[in-house]
Amino acid sequence: MPTFHTTSVMPCDARTLYDWHARPGAFERLCPPWRRVRVMERRPGEGNPRIGDGTIIRIGIPIGGTVIPWVARHENNKPGEGFEDRQIAGPLAACHHTHRFVPIHDRASELDDTVEYTLPAGMLGSIALGGKIDRELERLFWFRHERTRADLERHAGGPQPKTIAIAGSSGMIGSALAGFLATGGHRVIRLVRGTADPRPVDDIEQRRWDPAGRDLSPGMLADVDVVINLCGSNVASGRWTDKRKVELERSRTGPTSLLASTIASLPSSDRPALLINASGAHAYGDGGDEPLTERSERGDGYLAALVRKWEAATRPAESAGVRVVHARFGMVLGAGGGALRSLMMPTKLGLGGPIGTGRQWWPWIGLDDAIGALQFVIGQDGIEGPVNVCAPDAATANDVVSAIAEAARRPAVVGLPAGMARTLMGREMADESLLSSTRAEPAVLSGRGFRWQRPTLRSAIGWELGDRRLAGSADASEARPATA
Repeated sequence: MPTFHTTSVMPCDARTLYDWHARPGAFERLCPPWRRVRVMERRPGEGNPRIGDGTIIRIGIPIGGTVIPWVARHENNKPGEGFEDRQIAGPLAACHHTHRFVPIHDRASELDDTVEYTLPAGMLGSIALGGKIDRELERLFWFRHERTRADLERHAGGPQPKTIAIAGSSGMIGSALAGFLATGGHRVIRLVRGTADPRPVDDIEQRRWDPAGRDLSPGMLADVDVVINLCGSNVASGRWTDKRKVELERSRTGPTSLLASTIASLPSSDRPALLINASGAHAYGDGGDEPLTERSERGDGYLAALVRKWEAATRPAESAGVRVVHARFGMVLGAGGGALRSLMMPTKLGLGGPIGTGRQWWPWIGLDDAIGALQFVIGQDGIEGPVNVCAPDAATANDVVSAIAEAARRPAVVGLPAGMARTLMGREMADESLLSSTRAEPAVLSGRGFRWQRPTLRSAIGWELGDRRLAGSADASEARPATA
């Protein structure tokens, strides 16, 4: 039976490593972003609802334009030591995965993964798929061990466990943030617009609210320490008609105003101490080549005005003495959506290249660093007001499309001239969202000592797409495919 084995040293004791795997969000954090695996069902087991004996997890794996179901059962759970999972239905003839957490000393342990599997179709399957499966396992466990190590390091230096409510938790940033915070021991609450599921598949608590109907009971936030608001329709989706502009504004100011006023209405003893409100680096408008920090003046244009209204909607909370942070996000690079996914599609077709002159500055940040920055802000009581959530490695549009083309192994020659962009999107939308230049710099994060895990474009894009050439390899990990 073919066997894959890999080990890595982790920056914590074995019990902490086990606890990370046992918490809500751990499986989701271990799913590679380039695969977009979805948990469809989870049936709790004994001892632990996620990895206890008898736990059943059913997932969907997108492969070649279809979704392959995979059902596994957890067994032999030993708190602080390890657990196992075995395929009971799926694409392989058999698969058994053993997770072991081996003590080294009180600040280090070894993560040991062994996968024994049997390919379908006997010898024919081994000939056709054997090498491919080994390569996929190496790539998958490189990612899993790197992600586990990086998250554990951030949690070790992060804030003490808190109760954190997230509005807009179903988006790319919110989904990643919820799982990341939950594995760090925080109690995470998703504020959802539909019916709250009492047993969601990710085991993260849900509470219902209705921002459109201005419906949010103050009691929903009375036991919350931190509120993070990520609500807001995608500015790059649809042309900026007058109707669309109204929708973009309402999707931001409505939820923000409701959260801020609800927080302010609570007695001071019940009031959340911190409101982190999503915002955008578009606040500075077109600044050309000028470096723009949080102290820079606001710019002109539709997006700058939209950010101004968005941030102003937090005033009730500020007036009540709550610490408010405006997270001015640059372009967040995640394989699951946003700009990276949008730019990757034409690049694969050979249509990646300069956008306009390509010399305009685009502030950006990798998804893991974006959620790490939010966690960092929670633990830094002295941070309030605007915070540029972007990488320290300033990049032009040409830099971004070139890095994506390198990851896609395609040339970056055929671009999008400014005139064509204005024709396709409308002049105002093209000029402000694609062709304007904003060289935002993360002065607050840098000054406070925040550490980026992926500070360069190549490493951030390579990480999200599973390209070890760009992201770098795991020095502490040793993957050993073998035949038993």
